[in-house]
Amino acid sequence: MIAVATIITLIVISRRQDRIFALVIVWAFIGIYVAHRQVLEVAIGAVLAASVILIALLINLVGQSRLAETKTSMSQATMKKGAQQRQ
Repeated sequence: MIAVATIITLIVISRRQDRIFALVIVWAFIGIYVAHRQVLEVAIGAVLAASVILIALLINLVGQSRLAETKTSMSQATMKKGAQQRQ
């Protein structure tokens, strides 16, 4: 079930950009870890799943910021080009 929730969360991150949903799932996995520390398989699964989601969130954030920078630089270049054509 942890694996299924992780896959669904990764899909939500990539398609909907819903970072809050992903953080809620990470919070739930941390709660599972705390409640089931004695069961090694469950504890490791919860920590790994939370880690994978956090890494995916970081990759998503970096990609978003790079995309925004690219759009900004492209729009600035277009504005300069338009200004040069008007002169």
